[in-house]
Amino acid sequence: MILPWFGGSAAVWTACVLSFRLLLLLGYLYSHWSIRYLRPKTQTILHTVLLAASLFMLPAIPNAAWKPTGGEDPTLRILGLLGATIGLPYFLLSTHRPVDPGLVRAGGTVQSGG
Repeated sequence: MILPWFGGSAAVWTACVLSFRLLLLLGYLYSHWSIRYLRPKTQTILHTVLLAASLFMLPAIPNAAWKPTGGEDPTLRILGLLGATIGLPYFLLSTHRPVDPGLVRAGGTVQSGG
């Protein structure tokens, strides 16, 4: 959706990859922090609140105000656009593997085999 606005240059693609990598890293840091420092019940509440908040960001349709206005460097605008539209849902998706099995185990419903 944003490629027609910014073009398909290497800078645009690099900014998009940078955005997703940063969100992935932040998701892993959140997972580490929440597993290490939060009790399972608090962790469940926090994660549920964040999941509910991410529903308000859907559908991820960018506002026309994010369109570039001139020949400026698009990197910060792309990082901001992706962070504002799909940032929280992607961030939470990146936490799924480390956080969710611990939450299920804490609830006592399913035990992991490995």
